Amino acid sequence: MNKYLNIFFLALIGNSVPLFSDKQTTPVQNEKACLCSTNDCDSGINFLIGGDFIYWTAHQDNIEIAYSTNGNTVEGKVYRVDESWNPGFKVMSGLDFCNYGWDFIAQYTWYRSNDNKKSFETPDDLVVYDSYWFVNRPMNQATRTILQTEARWALHLNVIDLEIGKPILFGDHFNLRPQMGLKGVWNKQTYHLDYSGFSSLPPSNDYSSSNDLKSWGVGIRGGIESSWRIVDEFSLFGTFALTALWEGFKAKRFDYNLTEMDSHVFLRDQFHMIEGIYEWMLGMRWETSWSNESYHFSFQAAWEAQKWDDQNRFIGVPGAIKHGNGDLTFQGLTLGAFFSF
Repeated sequence: MNKYLNIFFLALIGNSVPLFSDKQTTPVQNEKACLCSTNDCDSGINFLIGGDFIYWTAHQDNIEIAYSTNGNTVEGKVYRVDESWNPGFKVMSGLDFCNYGWDFIAQYTWYRSNDNKKSFETPDDLVVYDSYWFVNRPMNQATRTILQTEARWALHLNVIDLEIGKPILFGDHFNLRPQMGLKGVWNKQTYHLDYSGFSSLPPSNDYSSSNDLKSWGVGIRGGIESSWRIVDEFSLFGTFALTALWEGFKAKRFDYNLTEMDSHVFLRDQFHMIEGIYEWMLGMRWETSWSNESYHFSFQAAWEAQKWDDQNRFIGVPGAIKHGNGDLTFQGLTLGAFFSF
């Protein structure tokens, strides 16, 4: 009976190893090459944990505060918030499926930029007008010049990346790792402006605007990492990733302490768009393994840059000068350490 069952299953799947036999036998499988993102690992599944310390500066386009003139024409200086450097971190965990040569990684990024401020007093020989936040231009009869200005911009960034990658080895020194997955974000921006000491009003009448912008979304992410082993333990690496992010925006603007010459502003807006996110990284990596390559540790230092399209969705009042939506950019140092076992 077992003989006929063997013939039947061989006809179905063409297996050279009997599925049923009077004698219990163990099929002999050829040992597969191990291709892991860590380059050195044993067969089976390896666990990955790690993290990055990031020290970045963030910049949001088109949030000018004011501009100065020396007459009825705009020929002076544009004022913007000062850019600051702030720390943050990334944490990651994942799995290396060494028998199949691919890996799965989940990563969370946390970053806060709260120290972007600008305050100044108008020089005696200049006239300062606010930027596109109010209807306040030299050609406008209701225009009032500003004696003192202060602005504060803050950003809270939260990102989750889920990716599947498969390293491709070219000889003993060059490695490519294509990757694909998803990106999820939930961010918040605030922009607060205070204008005081108008030429036509008492200094106690301040002119202020409070702006809140929340965004959230999910998108398809793909990219590639390359590494070139220079010597045994050191390699040069670079990465690039692109995301098509389906993003929702919720904006709110509230202008207060206004005089009877001005109109009260309280606006809300909510909508969805598809925006692009571009990521670059270039750095140096040191790595080592021990205990018959069962444990692997690596440390890397890199310069990272990111560009997020059209993230300036703050509300401008009708008729004010507005330069269009602005891009949000990051750049700075990224230091990482990773362990697999």
